[in-house]
Amino acid sequence: MLALCLSLVCLLILPHLPYHPFQVAPAVLRAHHTDTGNWCRQYIVSLLHPGTKNEDSSTPKPNVEVTDSSMGDLRHRFLSHDSILHEETATDFMGKTELGWEQWNQQSFCHCSEPLRCTPHHHVAFVKVHKAASSTVANILQRFGYKRGLNFALPDKRLHSRAANYLSKPGDILTRHSVLPVPKGAHYDILWNHAVYNLSAFRDIMPPDTAYITIVREPFQQFVSAFLYYHPEALPPIQANRSTINETNPVSDFLYNGAKHNLMSYYRNKQAEDLGMTLHHVTNAILRHQYIKQLEADFHLVMITEFFDESLVLLRRLLRWDVLDILYIPMNTNVKSRPFRFSDADRARHRLLAPVDYDLYEFFRNRLVNIVKNQSDDFRMEVQQFKNIVLQVQSFCQSSASRISLPPMNVSSCSNTSIKVTRMDCHLMTMLELDFLEVLWRRAVSLLPQKEQLKRLATAYSRRQHRSRFGHSSGRKH
Repeated sequence: MLALCLSLVCLLILPHLPYHPFQVAPAVLRAHHTDTGNWCRQYIVSLLHPGTKNEDSSTPKPNVEVTDSSMGDLRHRFLSHDSILHEETATDFMGKTELGWEQWNQQSFCHCSEPLRCTPHHHVAFVKVHKAASSTVANILQRFGYKRGLNFALPDKRLHSRAANYLSKPGDILTRHSVLPVPKGAHYDILWNHAVYNLSAFRDIMPPDTAYITIVREPFQQFVSAFLYYHPEALPPIQANRSTINETNPVSDFLYNGAKHNLMSYYRNKQAEDLGMTLHHVTNAILRHQYIKQLEADFHLVMITEFFDESLVLLRRLLRWDVLDILYIPMNTNVKSRPFRFSDADRARHRLLAPVDYDLYEFFRNRLVNIVKNQSDDFRMEVQQFKNIVLQVQSFCQSSASRISLPPMNVSSCSNTSIKVTRMDCHLMTMLELDFLEVLWRRAVSLLPQKEQLKRLATAYSRRQHRSRFGHSSGRKH
């Protein structure tokens, strides 16, 4: 009973500390810990390892290893007292601990001297933001899960139907009934399809130790990309004797008349809408900033498109993945893109039209910049090496060679072996989003009971629309 009471004290105190030890946020990269946070950290470690001495003890403290199983054991101990501590509270408490222990010990994300800590983390929920390179990130998650036979939270919809890759849209209610079921006794590992973010809905679908990640892009560039992608009929024809279109700029025209359009759409505050904001946040700055702070607490990593490689290296370290897992080939599907010229007035108009996206982006951009600045030299070395590897892999995939073997990276990593890339890796890295969805969907359906399989396969073979490999909406969106 005393142990339970002390645990509850930690639960009540920790959320009010200026540094929340369970939260992977900018604070986790600081070297400072409060006395209370240290005491609670040591206490919970003592629950997992009763023989471990406190840091004050003269007895040397062994290198405590906190694994997935031990975290689950701690959660089980809490849940066994369900009359006092409800499951929802325990889940909220345990949700971020697995990814937070390393920051508690002020160590890097992955240490090869401790093999268990290099076990790849499989549970990931990615909130896909439109036109922010989110399809490139989705492809990384698709490949990782496909190679390992993991379960994806896929839309329970007919293949090739409209919005077949959406779990939910604004105004929809996301529930487990929206998701293709998994075999009895199994759970979902990865969520990557479009879905408007809702914490309670995501938690109802994904395991408690899920890592939550997303990506945002500079709002003006995201808007231009979205406009050219979703509104191609407004583009003037290309003339062979002109490299730049000056006479007509439909994007500028749209901005000039933008006030006529909805406050939230594919062209206004779409990133905020994807992340769960509503009209209340558009019209109320206080609610907006409160929600952004809540997003900071919910997400383990918010990637920034303009710092894509740095974001991926942070992702690799966070999830304890190998370099091969985060390789990518960027594909620009805006084949109708034009080199429009934009004025300062255009940018100022857009800031007025999409203030929520700017608040959201600037907050998380500054956050990521601070995280990167606080990294050690080996992080910057890894980013540079990763950039070089991506270029070599891109060149290889455009060649006719069957495989390429690159030397291991000269940084701390979970794998010190050479990086081997094959034609199959190239195939998976260039597979269009809807094509990959179909592969994953068919495999997931094949695991269901025969009756469930037949019900879904009966509608899967409807006449599909022709999809070009290049320039289709299922491609990667930079």
